[in-house]
Amino acid sequence: MRRLDDAIKPEQITAPALLRLDVRCYELQALRGCEALLDAFAWVYCECSFVELYAGQMLADEVIAWLRARGFGLLGAYNMAFDHAGRAVQADFLFGR
Repeated sequence: MRRLDDAIKPEQITAPALLRLDVRCYELQALRGCEALLDAFAWVYCECSFVELYAGQMLADEVIAWLRARGFGLLGAYNMAFDHAGRAVQADFLFGR
């Protein structure tokens, strides 16, 4: 495992670009690991949870706030998953500038 900003440089990203994360409950850690590259992306798409599925996991509201502070707004939520009681558990979120 390595940071995205150690693997590629901002000038290697062609605009408009989408950052797609699929990191099993490590979304915020992964985003922090590529913060230097965020200006190169127009959109971020990632799965976030509303309830803690793994110890120490950051929840959707924390990811949303972190991205908002960096200029990304929530554009939509997709593929909502629910538990047996009908409560939302997680969804895919699209953020954009």
